[in-house]
Amino acid sequence: MTAISNRLDRLRERRTDRTSGSVQIKEASLRKAYWAPSAKEAREYMVEAAEAVDAPYTKKTFEECERVQKQLEAGLIQRAIPVEFEHQGSTSNNTHIRLYSDIDLLSVTGKFTFVKPPAQVTAPYQGSPLHDLTSLRSASTEILSSAFPKATVDRSKSRCISISGGSLERRIDVVVCGWLDTAAYLDTRSLVWRGIRVLDADEPSTVENFPFLHNARLQQKDVETSGNLKRLIRLTKSIRSDADNTINVSSYDIASICYSVPASKLMNPSPLALAAEFLLFGSTVVENPASLARLRVPNDTRAVFGGSEGADVDEFKKLLAEVYDALKSATGSAQ
Repeated sequence: MTAISNRLDRLRERRTDRTSGSVQIKEASLRKAYWAPSAKEAREYMVEAAEAVDAPYTKKTFEECERVQKQLEAGLIQRAIPVEFEHQGSTSNNTHIRLYSDIDLLSVTGKFTFVKPPAQVTAPYQGSPLHDLTSLRSASTEILSSAFPKATVDRSKSRCISISGGSLERRIDVVVCGWLDTAAYLDTRSLVWRGIRVLDADEPSTVENFPFLHNARLQQKDVETSGNLKRLIRLTKSIRSDADNTINVSSYDIASICYSVPASKLMNPSPLALAAEFLLFGSTVVENPASLARLRVPNDTRAVFGGSEGADVDEFKKLLAEVYDALKSATGSAQ
């Protein structure tokens, strides 16, 4: 069990402004006077962990991302490489838990567009998509290294280029990809229904994803639950991140599992109530293989558990144990 004092220290360290040294917490939401003394620290943790990172600091993340985007755009124009930019990830949907969160910058080639059946290809591309995406990744690496000479440009991950340090106050992950047009997108022209195919440089190959549909579905259910879905996602991610031992359940899969909890169970804004519903839901599905297999990520591209991309059930059980311990401490039943 992770000591609650350790959790609280780690959470507040993540939310400390490195410039001013102040901790960014919405104190008015804590309502400390109503808590039993033995559970006070644990409940502080639960309430703080569920709160959104303050808007000015999220804004700074997007500003740093824009700095990187402008340098990439200018460098790629010089090389006559057309590109468009978008965002994905937890910062883009307000489920991030760190004050200085990283953000994904989608660098989308303008040379061609993938098409997903039953949509039809109307003008077949005569070039090589993999070659073009690989060239875009190489050019992007060179541009970033030149534009930010004191920063660290990391190419070790096959699906993104990470840049951090130097004059940058955030880590930016540049994801090289191509647009993926679906029939729904071609009918509506809504970005929600447009996908991407991300370059996996190690294969090399491309991987299908629908980040805008993911965000839209999280947002829709968050509105239905008066903001409680995203509170639960931030709380659960914090419990994972602040644990003494590593828990290998990705932020994406945590968001997907929280999304799978019925909306009717997420109507109480109390972090303790939300954690209890998550615990009950998770404990039920791990004991039922059929229920576990039915869980899908919000954009329905894969199962939450299993396969090369999905979450591991044993790791999820470790997360449930940490949620249980945090909840026990917050209700005053553990010292």
